[in-house]
Amino acid sequence: MIENAENEAIGDESFSQALTESLFTTIHYWKDWVSRSTYSGRWMEVVNRSALVLKLLTSCQYGSIIAAPTFGLPETIGG
Repeated sequence: MIENAENEAIGDESFSQALTESLFTTIHYWKDWVSRSTYSGRWMEVVNRSALVLKLLTSCQYGSIIAAPTFGLPETIGG
């Protein structure tokens, strides 16, 4: 049996519904967050994506960037 965030047992159908609701809640949150951007220039999509990446890499406790996005990438292809 699967448990929810409150450690209550839920069935498979309830789990599927909870998962779907969680997905849509998350999507709504990030769309709402991006919609508050005031940038309206030529590179709006790129700026919004970059802002999302930086937001996702930010520590909620300290407000600092928690990791370099390219830290684990090799310097050369196949490296």
